[in-house]
Amino acid sequence: MTNLKDYLEIKTLIDRVETVSDAEWQTRYAFDKIVPQLLKDGFEADDIIKYLTIKVHEHINKVENMDVEYENINPEVKA
Repeated sequence: MTNLKDYLEIKTLIDRVETVSDAEWQTRYAFDKIVPQLLKDGFEADDIIKYLTIKVHEHINKVENMDVEYENINPEVKA
């Protein structure tokens, strides 16, 4: 039962992300460009996942900092 519940939660998350953004196409395009080069150079799948995870966290931090800076400049506007 847990596997089905986990699957449904992940499927719901993926569907929602892809509904509110163009993430499916953009990630597929980026991965088609990046992953083959890294694999060809000898990187393992876990190394690629670690790299991409770090880059996602870096970008999330960047976006969160931009939101904070915007709120400090425009405190009456909620993002």
